[in-house]
Amino acid sequence: GGDADARRALLAGLSTARDRVVAQLGAVPRERVTVILYDAAQFQEVAGVHGWVTGLFDGKIRLPAGGALPPHRELERTLAHEYAHAVIHDLARGRAPRWLHEGLAQVLEGATPDPMLRVPGRPTLAGVEELLADADPARARTGYDVALWVAHDLLDSGGMPAMRQLMERLGRGEAIATAVPAVYGLPLAELEHQWRRVLGG
Repeated sequence: GGDADARRALLAGLSTARDRVVAQLGAVPRERVTVILYDAAQFQEVAGVHGWVTGLFDGKIRLPAGGALPPHRELERTLAHEYAHAVIHDLARGRAPRWLHEGLAQVLEGATPDPMLRVPGRPTLAGVEELLADADPARARTGYDVALWVAHDLLDSGGMPAMRQLMERLGRGEAIATAVPAVYGLPLAELEHQWRRVLGG
């Protein structure tokens, strides 16, 4: 059901998103990515997500497609974000931590971190994981902001080739605490300490 024009716009946007993410990340999923479109009520019921969520990747990309579509630029970002999750999931064989998933997906959608971002207290990656899952949109937004900042910092250190290598190591079963120093030359605990020092002000 629904609007055939909206479906066509979504499919065209997904094709563009695929090209954009593949060009930046330099990797293509080994298998076809399934996309399921729902009306808004179905999406909330099936996905079981917070009301502010505009898309979901859980092995398949799930998108609300009922009603008016968001503005073109916002739609492009949403589709690139969800397709990025599919590629990250494939590269890391489902073993990427959520902070890395969400941080890198935001980078690939075109988001830029706030260079003045500060987080009260001394934020940890475990704390970021909790914020990302928070039902409070403001707290979840903070989690996304920190994840983006951390992913961007890793990209500043080694670029996309190092990021891809990190995900491939995770995909081979290495723990994140083992894979990070192998790729970036510093223990994850040391990097986390540096991030806390900057973000905690």
